[in-house]
Amino acid sequence: METQRPEEHPREWGTELWIANESEYSGKILLLKDGWMSTVHYHKEKLETLYIREGKLVMQLFDDKTVKALERKQDALLVPREEVVVLPGSSLLMPRLQAHRLIALSDVEIIEFATHCRDEDSFRLTARGRLTEAERARLEGLWKARKER
Repeated sequence: METQRPEEHPREWGTELWIANESEYSGKILLLKDGWMSTVHYHKEKLETLYIREGKLVMQLFDDKTVKALERKQDALLVPREEVVVLPGSSLLMPRLQAHRLIALSDVEIIEFATHCRDEDSFRLTARGRLTEAERARLEGLWKARKER
């Protein structure tokens, strides 16, 4: 039996290291760059658990009303239903159909355990991008308040 190196998939926001993508499961390491946020997206089939190995991550969750407006290309006030500060050493289960966005307040390393991964199952509702100074300051405050609890 031979060992394998992960497939490296460079992205604008960082890198995906694909360890496995079998019919029953997938495993990746996501390396997010400081100051980047993913698209708002969801998956119909993929069920994912994210383990935050290091870094400062905020996960934004969006309600169905916002998702429907974005899908119809209507102007939607992009206000998350919930913002979750995910501390290093914590995991988070992302249910199917839950629209979400990952925001890196530092370089972040995530280990993703999931069902089979297919690009066609990623329904992207917004563009990815960089945090504004104001948004970074607001989210850093949220991070600090959560960490002090």
